[in-house]
Amino acid sequence: MKKILLSATLVLLGLTAVPGPRSSQAQLLLVTGDYRITEMDENNQRFGIALPEAKPDVTQNWCYVDPKTDITRKITNAQGWTKEDKLNYYQFFQRAKPGQMVRIHGGRRWDGEISGKSLWLNGPEDPRS
Repeated sequence: MKKILLSATLVLLGLTAVPGPRSSQAQLLLVTGDYRITEMDENNQRFGIALPEAKPDVTQNWCYVDPKTDITRKITNAQGWTKEDKLNYYQFFQRAKPGQMVRIHGGRRWDGEISGKSLWLNGPEDPRS
């Protein structure tokens, strides 16, 4: 009887020591959505964002921008025609202002913040106006 219990114990210990299938250590999360710019921080290559229905002066998250980010600015005139301009990194920080809407396509960083891959400035109109 002792041999059976000893054998069963060793088998159970052996099963727990055998590595099973490895689980992934990271998960890629894509972010695509419309946000309001709350603040600009060019020194840290980022700008603050919040959801459109949130308070316009409270930053909920940061979006990081680098010189490789694809940035498009949409301009609509009084006659209704639309023009899209490509902006570089420096033009974006000059022209983007708190309160403007921006559409972001990018990914989540390890710290939960967003790395912008594509930005569309002056995206959808403010839903509160």
